[in-house]
Amino acid sequence: MPKETVTRSATIQVEKKEITVQLVENPRGSCVRFIESNAAGRRNYRMVPASGLSELTKVLQQLSA
Repeated sequence: MPKETVTRSATIQVEKKEITVQLVENPRGSCVRFIESNAAGRRNYRMVPASGLSELTKVLQQLSA
């Protein structure tokens, strides 16, 4: 039995970076994982609990206005 399952995934290209957003489910719950990959292959990961997605969406909309 896997420790986590990626239920959805999407990737976008922004300048020289590739950003992948994954919806992940694991025994502790659901979260969104952001993976930033640069041209050299280095990756940075950030995770946000699914319970915080609504607030994150609001903040992103405010910043883009």
